[in-house]
Amino acid sequence: MLVLLSWRRCLLAGSRLAVLAQFLIALGLQIPAASFGMLFGATPNLLLAWVLCLVWSGRTVPAVPAAFVGGLIYDGVTGGSYGWSSLLMTAVAYGAGWVRRPALSGRMAVGLAAGAVCGAFLAFSPGRGFAWNGATVAKWAVLSAVYNTCAAVCLDALFFRPTWKKRSFSGI
Repeated sequence: MLVLLSWRRCLLAGSRLAVLAQFLIALGLQIPAASFGMLFGATPNLLLAWVLCLVWSGRTVPAVPAAFVGGLIYDGVTGGSYGWSSLLMTAVAYGAGWVRRPALSGRMAVGLAAGAVCGAFLAFSPGRGFAWNGATVAKWAVLSAVYNTCAAVCLDALFFRPTWKKRSFSGI
């Protein structure tokens, strides 16, 4: 139990090592999710959820290059066209950085929007257009939005310190 608490304390820290550890955990969870999760029609993009959590914790600057690298790795894991996911995740990280530390409802809205955008555009192949008809793309986007929002909120609760535990929350 003590080892788990010390690992969680390390992951909550704002150091570069903590960001790398969080990235490796999200990547380690993404590989089995992508491998076995296609049974349910769509899988959550845990790397995108991790990037959103980085932005929500105020680390927008490391989130943008992390989104690019995470997108390249996500394309390698899922077999997509290289660079497409990294472009989408970088745009999502940059766009989510404009929203200043949203509350839980704002985080859910940003997560839904990011998941829908990534879900819709991952059904698009840069050389051939959309892979499916409009209804299937919309279904994929909605599933992706719901899965990514749930993953982002869960990762935010596990990895990142809740705002009410910070000293500056009460204004003291």
